[in-house]
Amino acid sequence: MALHRMLRDAHESGHIPAMPIFPELRGKNAVTKAPIRWIEQTDRIRILEKISMRHRPIFTFIMLTGCRPSEARAFRREDIRQDHILFAVTFGRGEELKEVKGKKVMPFPLTEGLIQLFANTPKNLTPFVFLNPSTGRPYTRNLNRIFNRAARKVGLKVSLNEFGRKSFAMQVLEAGLDKSMVSYLLRHQDPRMIDHYAEFQTRPLKGALDKVQGFDGFASYLTRRTGKNDADYD
Repeated sequence: MALHRMLRDAHESGHIPAMPIFPELRGKNAVTKAPIRWIEQTDRIRILEKISMRHRPIFTFIMLTGCRPSEARAFRREDIRQDHILFAVTFGRGEELKEVKGKKVMPFPLTEGLIQLFANTPKNLTPFVFLNPSTGRPYTRNLNRIFNRAARKVGLKVSLNEFGRKSFAMQVLEAGLDKSMVSYLLRHQDPRMIDHYAEFQTRPLKGALDKVQGFDGFASYLTRRTGKNDADYD
């Protein structure tokens, strides 16, 4: 179990390309899956508002895309295309720039939110979109320190990965996308990885059931008087 968590954390941080497939435990000693930790959009915005304006663009980018922090730090202008963006490179363990591993680079839609973000992000003379204004160079892992300070100010104990990738996954799942589409947006090479990032909640399921069952119609039927006594139906 400890090895599984270590490898999962390494994968979520971008240090390894994929999680190995662990054997499924059977019998009485099965391990109960831990609940996925994520936060609502209102809490994400509360944290964002506590981050200095000069650092805010890269955290907004992580919110809008669900990308890994190492991918956001390495994001370049050439990765912005006409109708999509690419996550083609990342920073490795030794802060070296390297290609993302996988069968292919998967495009992410260029949304209106991203268009506005890029238009309002200060331009610079390097290949990178987001620079640390304190150093004039790409952010390092100190990104986590900036985030943790802002999260503490609003009284939330949440990691940058939970703020970004996991909350992004849960919110688009709740918006109605199926797990395969959410997995595509997270650019998983193994679709089964989505189960570590998102799980169905009762709120969107309630909306779907109400729509299918036509509850408004049922409600009017239950309250409609027919002129007959209840005894007539016994």
